Amino acid sequence: MTGKRHHYVPQFLLRRFAISEARKGASLIYRLDLGRGAARKVNIANEAVRGHYYRFLHEDGTPDSSADELFDRLESAAAEVITHVSKGERAPSATQLRDLAQFIVTQKVRTPQGREHLAEGDELVNELILEVQLSNRDEYHERFGEGRNEAEVEAERLKFLEQLQGGQIGLKSPAEREIGMMFLSFEHGTKVLLTELGWTLLRAPDNAEFVLSDHPVAHYDPNAAGTDMGVSFLTTPESGTLVPLDPSFALWLSPHEPATWREVNVGRQEVDDMNLLTYAWANKAIYGRSQAVVTRVRSLARRHGRKLAAFRKRSPKIWVTEAHEGESIAGERFFEARTKREGSMRQRFKFDPRADREKTGWRR
Repeated sequence: MTGKRHHYVPQFLLRRFAISEARKGASLIYRLDLGRGAARKVNIANEAVRGHYYRFLHEDGTPDSSADELFDRLESAAAEVITHVSKGERAPSATQLRDLAQFIVTQKVRTPQGREHLAEGDELVNELILEVQLSNRDEYHERFGEGRNEAEVEAERLKFLEQLQGGQIGLKSPAEREIGMMFLSFEHGTKVLLTELGWTLLRAPDNAEFVLSDHPVAHYDPNAAGTDMGVSFLTTPESGTLVPLDPSFALWLSPHEPATWREVNVGRQEVDDMNLLTYAWANKAIYGRSQAVVTRVRSLARRHGRKLAAFRKRSPKIWVTEAHEGESIAGERFFEARTKREGSMRQRFKFDPRADREKTGWRR
């Protein structure tokens, strides 16, 4: 039987950032709340956890915790790799990199923030499909008009289309579907990390430490500045991804020198910048093994608002353009994106259909 309390940031990872002080065997960590700005010591067992968060029910009512069991296996494998990396003796093997890549891919989507993005994307895609169907008069009448008055059917179609476009009606992605979607891109995401991205281990100096957040995977792309673009592992050739693994080291994944592993010693300024990125992508809190470390990040965020804005988290977006049948969409044209929280937005993109779709054919 798996437990009722499911951690979306694994305890093994939180424990690496915990302070040495123990209280009745508990592992303690400093938590800084983004809203209040206050730092306090907390037990990692009570952090980044929700009841039955990965459990779903089958149609007959039988509970299924297989998702949490899979996460446990991925965490165990990743923990061994991170311990290996911490020793700095040799680069991870191909198998170890695969284990770490699988862990990172799932860690991105399993947090509340990640699941919200999955659900929103799922809802928007299906609402777009429904909008296309409702916009097709002949198809709607053929499917729903048999034996009914034509004017009545048409009025119904236009009413549903208006309500959908106006947000009065919509589609909802249930928890069971969210859990399933976490694994839909599992294989492809792992392949992208292993073949399209280069791995750089950033080692902090003695006078600086990395912090962790309740959403440990943070993305950055300088091309997104001043735009409404979303960012991910491979948005453009300049995108990068930060994954803190320990106060003394973090991973930086980028398209430069793909399928390679290297280690770099960074300075205090680089650690500060990476911690600001972690702060920008946090949902509610950041974590560290001292009060000084987490309050320093808070102070940096207050002093460097412009840099924090450049690092801000950007939810995935689905960009859509209208084209007539047979019309090429190559070249520059306006696209529209709709989001649940940010509303609609327009952006000009240039699309190259000859580009490798597995990478990116899109350019702003």
